[in-house]
Amino acid sequence: MADKALCSIPDCGKRVKSGRLCGMHYQRDYRANRQHLKKVRCSVQGCNRPSIGHKLCSTHYQRWRVHGDSFDASVIKPPSGLDLIEQAITEASADKCWHWPKYRNASGYGVLRSNGRVQLAHRVVCTKVHGDPPTPLHQAAHSCGRGNEGCINWHHLRWATGDENMKDTVLHGTSLKGTRNPNAILTEADIPVIRQMLKEGRLQKDVAKIFGVHKTTICNISTGRKWGHL
Repeated sequence: MADKALCSIPDCGKRVKSGRLCGMHYQRDYRANRQHLKKVRCSVQGCNRPSIGHKLCSTHYQRWRVHGDSFDASVIKPPSGLDLIEQAITEASADKCWHWPKYRNASGYGVLRSNGRVQLAHRVVCTKVHGDPPTPLHQAAHSCGRGNEGCINWHHLRWATGDENMKDTVLHGTSLKGTRNPNAILTEADIPVIRQMLKEGRLQKDVAKIFGVHKTTICNISTGRKWGHL
């Protein structure tokens, strides 16, 4: 029994740790096998990376574990975000939107990780096709009005200032002005009534009480800062 608990290397005499080897010889054997594997290359055609086991590199070994013997990249590895960007630029036609098929943010705009950071997909497309924005404040504006639906069609994109982009949202009916704003208390029908009451000399605080809003809201209506589109 005592002999079975000793290292199998002749004249060692140390107790077995694993695989009938003591700790020292086990580590030597492990390092030797590691060096051997580094010299063996992946058996998948076109791949020359070091093997980690079963004559496969780490990538193909993981694919083999998950997918068996299939190494079809189109099945195993979905296209990256940048691949989809290139596909959109190549395939998108001017007559319809090209929707981002991967993750979208809370506002509905497509996002991807590029150059080590998360970026808006439509802005990446606009940069690739139309060049860098004139200023860092310029926005990638949609002529289709469907940016919040994930459209990244370069035919529908251009660089625009914040004001120009805001005018587009009003034109497309996607602006959150008026009753489109979920926080709006007043309606379009209230605004001319409020303006008429102010013309008649009613105090802003009194009008505010009647309509259940803050007097600052009435002030902004009178100056056109709010509901100025009516």
